[in-house]
Amino acid sequence: MATNYRDVLEELKAEEKRLVAELEAIRAMIPGAEVMASRMPPVQALSFQPPPTPARITFSGVGPKQAILNLLAQSEKPLMPAEITRQLLEGGIQTRSTDFSGMVGSTLTQMKGDNLVERKDEGWVLTPRPDFSSAQMQP
Repeated sequence: MATNYRDVLEELKAEEKRLVAELEAIRAMIPGAEVMASRMPPVQALSFQPPPTPARITFSGVGPKQAILNLLAQSEKPLMPAEITRQLLEGGIQTRSTDFSGMVGSTLTQMKGDNLVERKDEGWVLTPRPDFSSAQMQP
């Protein structure tokens, strides 16, 4: 570190010399880049499109069982109980439960007994329902 004006001046001149050399090197590259650019075909402009944000599900005025069914129906992957709890609360479900996470877990267990949901890959999904729409009816 410089301790007097003469040392500061020398350091500034050295920095100026370095920057001038860097600028000259950049200027020397420009003609080559211009030649290369003139030989390249035009490129179609690229634009960035952010991924669509998923529609937010609201659970206000819906009971826990129906809210879980709605959430699982919209999900593309199995959901862990903690994720279900978080999304329900963020979606505005109203509860007076002091242990909402535990209530979600017991509701899932009850719904499993009713054959509405099942465990898959350590998460929960809706139980698949048979598709009768294409089935042939026998007289």
